[in-house]
Amino acid sequence: MRTVSKIRIYSVKTVYIFFIGKQQSYAERAIQAIQEPLLKRMVAQELKTGVTSVEWSEDFHNIVSKVNELWQRNPPDILTGSPKVLKKTDLLFEGTRVRVKLDEPISVLGNKLHGKFRTGDIRWNPNIRVIKKMILSPEQPPTYLLNGPHGRLGISRCAYTRKELQVVPINEKPPPDSVIRGQPERFVPEQILRHRIRKGQHQYLVKWK
Repeated sequence: MRTVSKIRIYSVKTVYIFFIGKQQSYAERAIQAIQEPLLKRMVAQELKTGVTSVEWSEDFHNIVSKVNELWQRNPPDILTGSPKVLKKTDLLFEGTRVRVKLDEPISVLGNKLHGKFRTGDIRWNPNIRVIKKMILSPEQPPTYLLNGPHGRLGISRCAYTRKELQVVPINEKPPPDSVIRGQPERFVPEQILRHRIRKGQHQYLVKWK
């Protein structure tokens, strides 16, 4: 019996891998083994250039050959148990708005702060994102892919666990104006409601946070 699995490299191309006499779980492990080094190199290039990397094809065939060679000598152990979904597990569904837990401190405006988290530092990224897909893997807790800049599906490159996500309440409201002291020169815009050109000048009607 031949099993077909797809590897999607973020809209660049869809590659088919065929496994003869293998379980589908082998195909899933192959996807992970091939994607990881590809994505690490792409992320490293993006850190150096600041531009999204889509150059993966030159590395793909070399990585596939290495994986095949390694698995011929030492086939991987395949997890076959059920996903780790406990009764108290709070599953999140597609379309849920969330914030991602921060790995290092940043300011509310997104600027990186030096050192460790201090009392009063925000612990969740202020940017609101949306769950695009829930992943259930054997013997692993559920993970979630969020909206992101990659591929036609517009998903994030990494998956997050439930503990790394904060659900945004439906009725969440911004802080009241009463928290403001003094006369700030700047406010953060929430939405541009209208735009017009008068006497050669661009004018905007803005809703402020």
